[in-house]
Amino acid sequence: MNLADRPEMVRDIVERLKIIRTSLGKNDPRSTQEGFAQSVHFHRNTVGRYERGIGVPDIEFCANVCTIYGVSPIWLYLGFGDMQATASIDKAEKVIFLDSERQKNQGYCSGCAALERALDKERLERQALATENKDLNFMVGKLEAQVEAMEKREERPEADNEAKSA
Repeated sequence: MNLADRPEMVRDIVERLKIIRTSLGKNDPRSTQEGFAQSVHFHRNTVGRYERGIGVPDIEFCANVCTIYGVSPIWLYLGFGDMQATASIDKAEKVIFLDSERQKNQGYCSGCAALERALDKERLERQALATENKDLNFMVGKLEAQVEAMEKREERPEADNEAKSA
């Protein structure tokens, strides 16, 4: 049974990568992990790790696979639609890949913005808590001084009473 003919059986990107490579046919030198890796400009061990489910293919790897083999990025990532890119969606998908690649090259990833916002929020909360902590410590110091003064006042009348009775 050919898994490419049964998209419901193609569960994840690991299986889809194997489908792409093995669909080339045994006589095609690119059907081996080494040949496939060379064709997408990566090391054979990288392809092997991805196919074993160790690590996740990065955007550059997937973009190379989609561009070189005419594979739909939506099919590769999500398993939806046809394996081969069609002219109608090919252009839009390339724009998405190029934009993702440009952001990656600029040191930006899609999750980074959300993480940066969360980090900024945490920093602000930490600063607010530090300020509140300083204020509370100052108030504790004042209260301790007041308690000490009150205790001294209480000790004086007792000392005065002891002196009178003696």
